[in-house]
Amino acid sequence: MRILLKKKPQVRATYDTLENRLKSIIDFQVSPVINAIMFTSESSFLAIKPKKRWIDLEFALDYEANEFPIHKIIQVSKTKFAHFVRIQQPKDVDDQLIGWIKKAYALISKNV
Repeated sequence: MRILLKKKPQVRATYDTLENRLKSIIDFQVSPVINAIMFTSESSFLAIKPKKRWIDLEFALDYEANEFPIHKIIQVSKTKFAHFVRIQQPKDVDDQLIGWIKKAYALISKNV
């Protein structure tokens, strides 16, 4: 993917870890856009924004998960909260993060 070409090797390794872990448990499509990679099913459930040395993730939940490594939460509707996470290496793709992303996927699946 072009968006990953000029990034540090650990950024590509982190992205690959995230995509592979999710592909093993949920069905989605990968849609590159200008400055991000969207993971979509019926709708987008995860925005991946690769930077030079890290990856910013954005996903929505129906509650505020005010825990590390979430560094920002914005209420985007009456029942949805956008969550922002920064990951830097493959080990950051842990069970807690995968759990939140699975919940974001389930949320868009039930709202379509």
